[in-house]
Amino acid sequence: MQNINTNLGRLEKLQRQMATGKKIQVPSDDPIIAARALKLRTDVSEIEQFKRNVDDALSWLETTETAIANLGDIIQRARELTVQASNGTLSEEERLSIKAEISQLKNSLIEIGNTAYAGRYIFAGFSTDKPPFEVDSSNPALGDKLIYNGKLLNPNGPILADVDDAVIQAYYESAVGNTAGQPELCMANFNKFTTGATPMEFSITLDGITQTISLDPFTTYSFEPLAAGETDIISALQSKIDAAFPPVTKTFSSTGDVIMVSPIKVSRDGNRIKFTVQEGNSIRLNDVTDGTLQTLGFADGAESSTNRKQEIIYQIGVGNNIKINVEGYEIFGKGLQGLFDTFNKLEWALDGKTEYKTISVDASGNIEVITNSLDISALIGDLDADFERLLKVRADVGARTNFVEMTANRLVDSLVNFTELMSKNEDVDMAEVIMKLTTEENVYRASLAAGARLIQPTLLDFLS
Repeated sequence: MQNINTNLGRLEKLQRQMATGKKIQVPSDDPIIAARALKLRTDVSEIEQFKRNVDDALSWLETTETAIANLGDIIQRARELTVQASNGTLSEEERLSIKAEISQLKNSLIEIGNTAYAGRYIFAGFSTDKPPFEVDSSNPALGDKLIYNGKLLNPNGPILADVDDAVIQAYYESAVGNTAGQPELCMANFNKFTTGATPMEFSITLDGITQTISLDPFTTYSFEPLAAGETDIISALQSKIDAAFPPVTKTFSSTGDVIMVSPIKVSRDGNRIKFTVQEGNSIRLNDVTDGTLQTLGFADGAESSTNRKQEIIYQIGVGNNIKINVEGYEIFGKGLQGLFDTFNKLEWALDGKTEYKTISVDASGNIEVITNSLDISALIGDLDADFERLLKVRADVGARTNFVEMTANRLVDSLVNFTELMSKNEDVDMAEVIMKLTTEENVYRASLAAGARLIQPTLLDFLS
């Protein structure tokens, strides 16, 4: 009977292998195969995830390259029109026609700048959920201003020449803390709290200089509107930070007026506190009293700097990461040489303007409004510089695309190889199983027949 059961067990095992196509059903069948199967399955799953990352990264980069190519086409068309417009023999109607097309091309810049892939805006840095570019036309005297992620991309100009310096001064004061690229920290929501007798302190490090900020004891801090006995957290922090980092004096040379610029501006962003560096390159927050920063909605050790880029990184292999995005300022430019500003100047030149103004700030804090000549022929050079900047970005995107494509091919080969290894480790040889199954069936039948001969029937087996 024991031999019959043993033969039946071997037969059942082969039947399960034939039904499932797998060598083992539970790890105890063969621990070595089971352990190897777990490792290979993990490897295959990892490669499949890398392949999905590669496909997504490749689509993102291809969308980016197409958008940059379209921007290049716009610049080339604008250059053709500028060369045509620099011909002094144009009629008034022809000049206005060129200006109308330039305006349309300028609108197309914003449309392409807000290109999205799978619902994510590709030039927006980390803020992929909303369009990064918009045009501020609220003050016609100043001209159209390009807004990038809610902040001015180039607050220093150009500005129409007939704008009064006092208006430019007011504009500059409002733009000081609203410039793209300024280091800022804004994290979790702030909730009203009351300090006790124990001091609540944290430190701010601005460009290597550290100062301690102490919150007043027995004080309830909240956002406006305030209830009786409450203190506005924004005003309180601004006052204490200004005492630690004194405001910088800036003088307008044309009017002699002086403005005070806080190195760190404190503001409210929804239900969060935001620190913006207006004078400096980096900021870091650290707890002096444990839990103070958490109460304010920040993490201990939080930092930001002008060199901190909003890079979206995809992992496409073990230890193999790739940056897939291009930030908006890389294609539109910053400072006085910006793509959008070039189109502004083109419109003004076609309107007959011969001058424009820019704002210059020297190391001593003196602010000067500079009047520049506006020649439509000179704008051809500006367009060439914009196109050159675009070509560099496109070349970089192309190089990354080629690398991702090469990685994709390698992952396909790796997936095939590891899938084959996994199959060899787990899957049975069906021809071999069928042969063994036939043999075991014959052995089992023989053992049953042998058992039947050993136990012969007697007369008692037939009696009821």
